[in-house]
Amino acid sequence: GTSGDMIIGDFLYVKWKIKATGEIFKETVDLRNRLPRNIYDNTVYFVIKGPQLYVYLITPKHSSPDEPSNEMKMYKSRVVKTLYPD
Repeated sequence: GTSGDMIIGDFLYVKWKIKATGEIFKETVDLRNRLPRNIYDNTVYFVIKGPQLYVYLITPKHSSPDEPSNEMKMYKSRVVKTLYPD
């Protein structure tokens, strides 16, 4: 993982391999219209599930008890927005 203050990127490029099959996948996600202007205290987080890439924005806001829980255990109490796939 990488953390800290960074310039907002325009794209996220991820390449991964499924060891069991040897399949290689590449995905480029255009972030220009998906991220808010100010991402201070937010986290861009991605998860790979087989051939599918998921990109999330973890906000500093705490979710309210009446909101549906997100699937990420380490961010259960935070508001999480799906950036990709649409």
